[in-house]
Amino acid sequence: MTDYGVEDAPLGAGLPPDDIHAVSVSLPRWEDAEGWARKDDKTLKAMKTGYPRFFIQPLIQRLAEELSNVLEELLIEHSFLYVDTIKILSKFGMNDVIVYGFGNASELDELEERLKSGTRIAALFTEFPTNPLLTCIDLHRVRRLADRYDFVVVCDDTVGTSINVDILQLVDVVVTSLTKLFSGACNVMGGSAILNPQSRHYGKLRNILSDIFKDTYFPEDARIMARNCADFPQRVKRINGNAQDVATLLHSRADLVKHVYYPSIGPSKHFYDLVRRPDGGYGYLLSVEFVKPAAAVAFFDALRVAKGPSLGTNFTLACPYTLFAHYGEMDAVAAYGVVEHLAGNSSMHYARTESNVHQLGGPTLARTSQEVLKGKANPLDKSFEKLVGEALEEWHVPGLSIAVIDGDDTWAEGYGSATLDSTPVTPSTLFYAGSTTKAFTCAILAMMMESEDEKKRAPSLSALGWQTPISSLVRDDFVLRDEWATAHLTLEDALSHRTGFPRHDRALALHYGDDHHPATMRDFARSLRHLPAVAEPRVAWRYCNYMYLVATHVIQTLTGRWLGTTMREWIWAPLGMKSTYFSLEDAQAGPEDLASGYCWDYRNGGGYGRVPFMGLAGTSGAGGIISNVLDYARWVRCLLREEGPVPKAAHAALKTPRMVMPPDSQKGFDAPMAYALGWMASTYKGHRVYTHGGGMEAYGVEVFFFPDLDYGLVTMGNTSITSNVVGQLMAWKLINDKLGVPEEERWDWEGFAKKIFDEMLAAADGAVDRLYPGRADPPLPRALPLGDYAGTYFHAAYRNITIEVIDNSDGIGGKRELKAAREDFVWKMTFEFEHVSGEFWVIYGEPRGSGGVRTQLGKAEFKIGSTGKVEALEVEFFQDGSEGVVLFEKVA
Repeated sequence: MTDYGVEDAPLGAGLPPDDIHAVSVSLPRWEDAEGWARKDDKTLKAMKTGYPRFFIQPLIQRLAEELSNVLEELLIEHSFLYVDTIKILSKFGMNDVIVYGFGNASELDELEERLKSGTRIAALFTEFPTNPLLTCIDLHRVRRLADRYDFVVVCDDTVGTSINVDILQLVDVVVTSLTKLFSGACNVMGGSAILNPQSRHYGKLRNILSDIFKDTYFPEDARIMARNCADFPQRVKRINGNAQDVATLLHSRADLVKHVYYPSIGPSKHFYDLVRRPDGGYGYLLSVEFVKPAAAVAFFDALRVAKGPSLGTNFTLACPYTLFAHYGEMDAVAAYGVVEHLAGNSSMHYARTESNVHQLGGPTLARTSQEVLKGKANPLDKSFEKLVGEALEEWHVPGLSIAVIDGDDTWAEGYGSATLDSTPVTPSTLFYAGSTTKAFTCAILAMMMESEDEKKRAPSLSALGWQTPISSLVRDDFVLRDEWATAHLTLEDALSHRTGFPRHDRALALHYGDDHHPATMRDFARSLRHLPAVAEPRVAWRYCNYMYLVATHVIQTLTGRWLGTTMREWIWAPLGMKSTYFSLEDAQAGPEDLASGYCWDYRNGGGYGRVPFMGLAGTSGAGGIISNVLDYARWVRCLLREEGPVPKAAHAALKTPRMVMPPDSQKGFDAPMAYALGWMASTYKGHRVYTHGGGMEAYGVEVFFFPDLDYGLVTMGNTSITSNVVGQLMAWKLINDKLGVPEEERWDWEGFAKKIFDEMLAAADGAVDRLYPGRADPPLPRALPLGDYAGTYFHAAYRNITIEVIDNSDGIGGKRELKAAREDFVWKMTFEFEHVSGEFWVIYGEPRGSGGVRTQLGKAEFKIGSTGKVEALEVEFFQDGSEGVVLFEKVA
């Protein structure tokens, strides 16, 4: 018996130890793996056994020696060649092999075009999910193609396992390596092929296999395999949880980890979920790519687990995959994302406890971090943590996460609570990203103009680019009150907020039409014809979410698909943004924690109130993203370096200022800001800076990046407005420290924030005097009984306002007599009406989740007709100034 376990097995020892049938071998250090791949004599001499694909097992060697005494000639080739699926196919006579190395939608498009052109194929071979990048092909689409063009689909489910996924319904043949997790003991070999009895090819395939099959499986191997697989379902369920825990932990460390490849956090998760069994997990295998090769080596060497080739063992096994599998062809496989320092971990078969995961996240990642961050100090240190904690308490924000991007390095931390009393914020915690979505929408349009990929370019944008009139793209849908504006407003006008339209956010309904169908981008675009502009085009900067919804409609019309899919395929997936979502449902289904939203009750003495999650169908390209600071750090680095999937020309277009913003936008910058495309641009201490915030009902995000410094920051929090305040305060602290700005030269962001916040808290105070300074004194009585003003009023864009009498007329302050709840709208809000004089009223709009901070005001006048009854309601809302006059007709 040996005196060591799988975690500390010496170089060359069999895994598992003390088993003469072991099918893996210990290579405990990265340099051992390199020596094995290079066929280094010292390493090879230490090998007592090896992985059967590359090594002749000792028992077989002994058998060969004995047979050599009987047979005069026996040729044995001893080599360490890696034979992948393509080479196996070629070896068995299928020399005309087409390789699609990514398995994504674009390659399926290419395959379909090839098939349409007349190319015939015999079979398509794939894995589900693939090894080592754990991607999942769209098997439903493959099935449709196979049925249409009559080819066989063969799929290997070794990594997914039949316990987690049900793929037989979509393929003709399922093959499985039983050597892996099915056995788990790593001491016996076997394989299986299962034919789909519903397949049109079943009869032919069954006859072929029946003709060639010979039962050569050694009876003792069969007995051992049967014994090993008895608890296969239980082991799979346990390992699913372990692997998910480790994947989530590694994914949270953007400072060290560039990519984690695991089905639950990958861009193809949707395709996995389509075949995942009701109680299935995401498997036992994951791969990790670190930000620096040195980090991969340090991580591998520091791991206290077994290390060697194979996967699916009853003990956690790690291996430097590319060294083992593709040492002689690393340049070729790197083109498919299989980089040299890719590390694979399989099985994750330690007990699923917090302490074990902490051990991985503690000393192992700490040592890895030392290799990555040599010579740099982490700005998110203990003193900064104290500062954040104090700010969260002062501004009543439950939690905040921050990422700092500085050259090649990224630091990220979470502070406070994602959900009070239960879940802390970590760098992987998800938050609503709000208007920072706009930059992605602009980037998609830029790629449609500038990409060299013909599949992404939109011919209708090629001639005029950003100067393309919107009406030329969605002619029937983009019709405004002003004919000139209809004909001449361009994409550039819409995306730089210079159309002359105000926000009109209150007009965004969740349902439209007589059939009450869910709102579409087309509905939003068409409702603009009923809304007033408040300035001439290209004269004044007026922030307008509506125009980004119009841009979303343009993109979806030209691409023929949902904007979320385009963002994921064109930007998020190439950047490794696997925790970024475009719907609440997808975010909730993901492995990350979605922070709960809160508001502090400023009006009634304090205390947190939880705000329900907000649906994103009505915010889309204006504010439809949910993400975390780790993914946004990848996006910021793309913008800083002008690399990745966005073409250089598109980067330049996004950053070009288009419209000067008001003078009060200067704040602490060197000059007033200008709006580019989804970004506000200025300079700070002589350095170019781009920034944008985002706010939702109970969330706030801030993004900054300085191209000249290769430096950026992201903050995300879970309250409205106040998390933006804390994010800005912390960001400017870090920025000023980075630049070495003396304390006396730092702009007073905190003083400015408190002044603005106090004004917001007092917005309702004196509203009557501000909105009606010349009103009658004493005020005129209203003409009708209070109940006559109640009823439903309709506007073609703003939809219904149903007004009710406030019981006992004791609204806030005791003066508000009417109310209207706006629930069927993107931005849920309650209106309360205070009588001023005659038929004139003040409207106090309280958005959901405001806690009394974001009171929005409006002027209202009830119109009494010749019948002596109320016939209409004329309203002028105010947000960032007047939003124009809107007339609601009384309909009930």
